[in-house]
Amino acid sequence: TADYIVTQSSGNHAQAIALGCKLLGKKAIVVMPEDSPGVKVSAVRDTYGAEVRLCKPTQEAREAMSAEVVQELRSKYGEDKAEEIHPNQDIRVVNGQGSVGIELLEQQPDLDAIVVSIGGGGLIGGVATYVKSVNPKIKIIGAEPERAKSAYMSKKAGKLVKNPPNTAINTIADSVKSSLGPTTYPLVKDYVDDVFTATEEEIEDATKFTMERAKQVIEPGCGLAVAVATSKQLYERYPELRNVGVVLCGGNIDLENLPWMRNKRPAESAESSSQGRDRK
Repeated sequence: TADYIVTQSSGNHAQAIALGCKLLGKKAIVVMPEDSPGVKVSAVRDTYGAEVRLCKPTQEAREAMSAEVVQELRSKYGEDKAEEIHPNQDIRVVNGQGSVGIELLEQQPDLDAIVVSIGGGGLIGGVATYVKSVNPKIKIIGAEPERAKSAYMSKKAGKLVKNPPNTAINTIADSVKSSLGPTTYPLVKDYVDDVFTATEEEIEDATKFTMERAKQVIEPGCGLAVAVATSKQLYERYPELRNVGVVLCGGNIDLENLPWMRNKRPAESAESSSQGRDRK
């Protein structure tokens, strides 16, 4: 019944909420980190018509601003007029994301394992809950950046461990910077068999490889899962794996600012300058 829907996200969830509200005639307010790629902000605001509010690039800042916006709207319009739909701790969202597991097994029922990138854990939580309910033998493997590994640390510790608080996480996989939370940690603990991490270079290489060979436009947060699915470590630990599915979880990438081009441009610029001097 709420007329105003608030969420915090920089990717698929933000765009889904924005589009859903547009179709339903509701107002979407999306809190996004100030370092979000411009292509993501543009999609949410310009394509789907949501209001975007930028915050500091930490999970705590996102949570705080979302709560403030909800309170502001409720104070102005009434308690029942504003609602937050959290990108990964709202069980409705987790259940919806579980439909990815349904579709994957409908297309490829004989999988030995499924690799899913992890940020807040909603996607892998939903996929794992469904897949384990229909075929417990399929291994669910999580993938995290080495620089943001809440799920990896939580599995090792046997309790919820979050990424360092009030800290901006610097990774090209910007869609998976979040930590697990109270809704998703139990799902990861019970249904995810293992979590592997990948370096920035491995994520970048896997993203580029997928775009070149599979002709799929993916973002680094998705390339992360490809990096783990093609890693030597995965098959050393689980040599029995043959048919491995990978959830390609997003294509929100700025084609004008690709990670490998960012690393290449300074050298190219220097080379061009040198050539220009030589011609003179």
